[in-house]
Amino acid sequence: MPGKPVPYRLAALAGLLVSTLPALADELAPGSWHIVSVGGLELPLDRDRMPSFEIGMDSTSFSATLGCNRFGGSLTITKASVTFGPVMSTRMACQPPLDMLESAFGAALETSRSFAVDGDMVTFSDVGGAGLLVLVRPH
Repeated sequence: MPGKPVPYRLAALAGLLVSTLPALADELAPGSWHIVSVGGLELPLDRDRMPSFEIGMDSTSFSATLGCNRFGGSLTITKASVTFGPVMSTRMACQPPLDMLESAFGAALETSRSFAVDGDMVTFSDVGGAGLLVLVRPH
């Protein structure tokens, strides 16, 4: 019947598009992550205020908190490169050492240019390859 093959062609086209998406979607998938270190400093674990990082379902936005302020903004991922920004945050006064960690976190977002995934862990690095942020998938 005329018109019937169109849905099959669309389904085939959709399958082709999905199969050509970079493997990145599987490696740095949308969802929740725990922030475990910023600038080489391990974060204090507080079950009431677990440092978290969320990649939006469309993989073009993020939100995060270390336990005091909220961060958010756009996210651009291509293969192993990453760019955050513009980044927004709340501006509450935080107690030490969280105040310094949040400053370092903001700086890490601004200077992150690449990432590497190793199992349930992702490391964001600067242009020179220095590790800036380490995230792990919650279990």
